[in-house]
Amino acid sequence: MLHHERLKRLYKEMRQLGVTRQAFKFPVYGKDDRQVVFSVACIAEGTPWQLLLGARTHNRFERLRVLYGFQIDPMDLSEDFIKWLREVLGLEYDPDDPFTRFKFVTKHLFPETPCEAQQRPVHPHEIPVDRSQVEEGDKIYFLH
Repeated sequence: MLHHERLKRLYKEMRQLGVTRQAFKFPVYGKDDRQVVFSVACIAEGTPWQLLLGARTHNRFERLRVLYGFQIDPMDLSEDFIKWLREVLGLEYDPDDPFTRFKFVTKHLFPETPCEAQQRPVHPHEIPVDRSQVEEGDKIYFLH
């Protein structure tokens, strides 16, 4: 489990705005100017919170739980997701500096530079529906 200080900062901003849902986006850069831009919806309703990550222009979606104390478990990310991200970014395995779930959560999920300008409220129609509640349960649609 990782304590994420930037999540704490985001929560403080959400409380000041009086919202329980906030969206932002961030890029992850790879080799040869490759990048994946993620749209993230932070849903702070109930326990645990959720971070919904949707890769823009790709059909990929991941869900992370945010537990008490702003704790994130990198193991919530599937290994398939990390393999896919490595492939899309053109990253080759480097035993000295591997691209792992832990690295994605610590270095990429919340960039060092604040993204306040890109933050906005999340509307109900933008939240993906659980697979069990839709006709095509094996497909995930992330609206942005």
